[in-house]
Amino acid sequence: MGVTSDSGQAAAVSAALLAVTAILLATGGYRVLEGLMKVVMPVLVVATLVVTVMAIRGLAGAELTFLPPIDDAANRTMMAAMVGWMPAPIDIAVWSSLWTIARARGRSMDRRRVLEDFDTGFISTLVLAVLFVLLGASLMRESGVDFRGSSVGFSNQIIQLYTANLGDWSRPLIASVIFVAMLSTTVTVADGFPRTVAAFFRAFGEGTRPADGVSDATGGATRCEGSPAVYWSVFVVGAIGAISILVFGLARKDGITFTGLVDFVTVTSFIAAPALAWFNHRSVFRSIQRPEDRPSGLWHVWSWVGIAVLGVFAAAYVIERLGG
Repeated sequence: MGVTSDSGQAAAVSAALLAVTAILLATGGYRVLEGLMKVVMPVLVVATLVVTVMAIRGLAGAELTFLPPIDDAANRTMMAAMVGWMPAPIDIAVWSSLWTIARARGRSMDRRRVLEDFDTGFISTLVLAVLFVLLGASLMRESGVDFRGSSVGFSNQIIQLYTANLGDWSRPLIASVIFVAMLSTTVTVADGFPRTVAAFFRAFGEGTRPADGVSDATGGATRCEGSPAVYWSVFVVGAIGAISILVFGLARKDGITFTGLVDFVTVTSFIAAPALAWFNHRSVFRSIQRPEDRPSGLWHVWSWVGIAVLGVFAAAYVIERLGG
């Protein structure tokens, strides 16, 4: 079938991780993972900050610019891929809202605390994203090292970014921390997408829009959680699709590369960002019942500015690709 051994093993390991993810979601074991992440994430942030400070000296002699170079198509595609998921995809706001409603279980929740929880997670993601960009620029770009085309090789390179500065003693620690962090990411995505689809079907099936889970948690939680049958159906379809991509795409010698897959996903997210941002804007400013729970007029204007900027850049990128 033309399947490489390394990619075939990666596909098998990925299938096993999806099975573990399903067990965690079905049994509530993800709560243990959430508790573990409270210990793992600070370790990862501190280690990344230390390594970045140690490695940033590699940029001392580099020609730095405020804006990235966009003089050719490859650089523009790279920028689109980075914007697509940096620091996180826009639909993370939907997932966070549904998780908040699920945790409320009909109880009222303090709006300020909900916003603080989201802001803390998003800002932490932003800080890590900036640190990883600096790491990649100082340790890989300046040394002329190319990113590996396979997921296994790329993972080894990420670990090497840390051990090159902290020492070989840190390899087991960093490898364990990154594994738990990526497992948590897998659980997050595997739960977030089916939960969103289930809530979508539930909302349209009832012929009413979901209530605001913070302002009116008594009825919103029930309507937004969706059907378990829809949830698990979407999960299974997604798992089969992911394994199919691994086996018939990444694992084949003539198939797509790992970096090619990542670029496709992130660029697609970049193109869809204006529509997702508009849906998010409409949800926040029209679906929330109480005016005092809505953002201020300044945030309303800022939201429209963001939608306009995303729309212009996404349209320009699509027009260029179609014209090329």
